[in-house]
Amino acid sequence: MLVKGLPRTAYIDPKGLNKNEVDALLRQTVNQLVAKLSMAAQRLPYPDFEKVKAFQKTLTMLPEKGMADTKIIEILTQFYDHSTNVAHPHYMAHMSPLPTTFSVIGEIVAAAINNNMISLELSPLFTQMETQLIKDVAKQFGLGEKAGGVILSGGSLSNLQAIAMARNDRFPNLLSKGMQGGADKRMVIIASQEAHTSIQRAGMTLGIGLENVRLIPTDESGRLSVHELVNTLESLKSESIIPLCIIATAGTTVAGVIDPLEPIAKIAKEYGVWLHVDGAYGGALIFSHENKHLLKGIENADSITFNPQKWLFVTKTCSLLMVKDYAKMSNLFSVYLPYMQTPDEYMNLGEITVQGSRHAEIVKVWASFQHFGKEGLGNLVDYGIGLKEAFVKAIEARPYLKVAHRPQTNVVCFRYFNPAIDPKKLDELNTSLQKFLTQDCGIFLSAPWYKDKKWLKAVLLNPYISEEIIKVAFEKIDLFLTSCNLI
Repeated sequence: MLVKGLPRTAYIDPKGLNKNEVDALLRQTVNQLVAKLSMAAQRLPYPDFEKVKAFQKTLTMLPEKGMADTKIIEILTQFYDHSTNVAHPHYMAHMSPLPTTFSVIGEIVAAAINNNMISLELSPLFTQMETQLIKDVAKQFGLGEKAGGVILSGGSLSNLQAIAMARNDRFPNLLSKGMQGGADKRMVIIASQEAHTSIQRAGMTLGIGLENVRLIPTDESGRLSVHELVNTLESLKSESIIPLCIIATAGTTVAGVIDPLEPIAKIAKEYGVWLHVDGAYGGALIFSHENKHLLKGIENADSITFNPQKWLFVTKTCSLLMVKDYAKMSNLFSVYLPYMQTPDEYMNLGEITVQGSRHAEIVKVWASFQHFGKEGLGNLVDYGIGLKEAFVKAIEARPYLKVAHRPQTNVVCFRYFNPAIDPKKLDELNTSLQKFLTQDCGIFLSAPWYKDKKWLKAVLLNPYISEEIIKVAFEKIDLFLTSCNLI
């Protein structure tokens, strides 16, 4: 180490001069990681927030002097106890799963190598791996031989870039002239009322505007209404307003339903509109052995967002943006990097993504996929569907509970319902029920607002959830309702 005043273990010495010290640090860290996660079921799914606040106040963010190795590891170990415990089998609140073992290992390896996905020169192996993996996954979705894409840090960025590409496809002059001079007509984005909020953020970010994100009403199943979609397209045509793209959702965040992809695709083709499918969550069904048919029609999309960080359990963040025609990524969303060598066979990925410097997410995806294989991924997804069926069956056995819609994924939105009780009081009761389950029973469900009502939501992701755990959850629900004289 040539720099004075730095810890001996500040880096892993490339000549091996501190190998033993670093080896001891990493072994201690991994041993504590395994110990903590192997005991995750003994900690609550959600920590005591007052204790979290108190612990955070003990942390120094920017110390004058560096801290000893052992002290840092001691503090890091306490992070497990003050964080949301997604590994607990009673954690059913959100689409944030416990990570696969090999995605954790892949994350460590990628961080240690620290290559930058901006260019082939800075990530010679990982650029090729990402390009090939996305082509293979795109084929799994039925997008064809010309398909390709990129990995981005989350579904919001994938949706943003997809919408930008749709805009640039419809108005090529926007690439150079921008919103001020490139569009001669008003433009809108079309999506369901249940589409992810990132669609609206994309409209805001891209200068299209929130008012120009047309949210189409849903049908009685909670899916985008095909009838209303056609009416909207006809209305836009009469007003000379250009629909940039139609967003179909494969797995809504709250109710877990999938828009009717096949008829939407036919309508998009008929009207000449770019179709983007936000399959961030439900896209995992493409690996299902028994339920792949739920995504019928997705193969006709111009672009797809799919997040392995959700139903495939890869560590965050990781989102795949796939396009039917890979060449459009360079034609519709490309900025040349003059400070990088131009490869002959592979694109510099930083030239065709909304991100520049980027972590090698591909390593953890590849490692996890190698460990499971398509067969294992399919088994995992189908197990979640089986849990959903057991959960819905328990709701249907109780006339005082109701589901928002029959879910097609493993996300179930439900609530206590009694027509004789004031709606505001019902919302309060469902909120109290969620707090009881979380704080008194250690069963963490979320409590979203949906269609102006308070609901409970269970995301049946964790592969350690059993039907016995579901049975216990409903026993606790019945216990609460009985104690309130509601059943």
